[in-house]
Amino acid sequence: MPVRGLVFIMNNSLWKYVSSKLQPVVSSWPVYIGGDLVVLGNVGIGTTSPGELLHVSGGNILLDNAQQIRIKDAGGTENNVLTLTSAAYTDELIFGAGSGID
Repeated sequence: MPVRGLVFIMNNSLWKYVSSKLQPVVSSWPVYIGGDLVVLGNVGIGTTSPGELLHVSGGNILLDNAQQIRIKDAGGTENNVLTLTSAAYTDELIFGAGSGID
C-alpha cells in the first residue's frame, strides 16, 4: 500500500516504488491517484518538458457534453469562456459569458 510522500505505480496487482514526492517522475506506467493532487510546477500530458502550468501535447482534450472552460475574474467570480454542446440537431460552439449562457 502506498505511503504518504512516496510515489508508487500499480503493475500486475503489485505496487512498485517510483520515487519520493520531491523527485521528478517519468513513467510509461499508468499512475492512479485518489483524492486531490497538488503539483508544484508544470504538468505535462504527452510531454516530459511542459512549457506551461498544463501542457497537453500530441492529442485531444475531451470534455463531456455541455461543459465549459471557465476563468475567474479579479473579484473571484467564475465566467464561461468557452462552452461546447452537441444537443440533438444542434452543434454549438459558444464564446463568452453573456447573460443566458451561464
